[in-house]
Amino acid sequence: MKNILIILLSFICSAAFAKADLQALYKKGNDEYAKGSYQAALTFYRTVETEGFRSAELYYNIGNCYYQLDSLASSILYYERAKLLDPSDEDIGFNLDIANQKTVDRVDKMPVLFIMDGWQKLASKLSLQGWSFLTITCFWISMIALALYVISAERIKKILFFSIASILFIGGIVTYTIASSQNNRLNKEKEGIIFSPTVTIKSAPSSGKDLFVLHEGTKVRILDKAEGWVKIRLGNGNVGWLPESGIQGI
Repeated sequence: MKNILIILLSFICSAAFAKADLQALYKKGNDEYAKGSYQAALTFYRTVETEGFRSAELYYNIGNCYYQLDSLASSILYYERAKLLDPSDEDIGFNLDIANQKTVDRVDKMPVLFIMDGWQKLASKLSLQGWSFLTITCFWISMIALALYVISAERIKKILFFSIASILFIGGIVTYTIASSQNNRLNKEKEGIIFSPTVTIKSAPSSGKDLFVLHEGTKVRILDKAEGWVKIRLGNGNVGWLPESGIQGI
């Protein structure tokens, strides 16, 4: 038992020191960025990233460094990664829009039903953590209200507590659905950024005919992979294949 406690204590201390080291590296990155030393700042930020840490703020800062270093595709990639983690952050959205204005390709998106558009806008109001917290809160308060409904003797109070429990339970289902959709987008749906300055999209891997040309920074959806080639779809519905070396997943 004593050995187990020693091992556990050592693990906790190691984790605490590792976190402190990452915080120190992150602060050095911030200091270098404030001085205009963007390459040095990027080195510190990427070191934090390679240690397995990820956050919208970290990806946003990395994107800013790449943007200042005129690495357009990399800046868009990290802004997109930051937006995935926190779609409600206005600074991330603003900088991503600025970077996208520098891309060559202008791809018109297919029209979306107003219901779906409204749902997507609602989902972007909070991060996955925010919706998850809201879901737990709704269900807990709903359970408390339901318990008060059961123990209450007065009819007015029973109606009140039952109404609160019902509304919050429905709200919890809605927020859970939004959180699930965001989690699905983070872990299952795959999108990517074109990294080649210019790449010809083909109708099939290797031997397919030329369809159209894309440039660095363009965002696409990844549909499939085969023998070093990636099948992609644009926002306008166009589909084709490009070499895997010319794209990086968000």
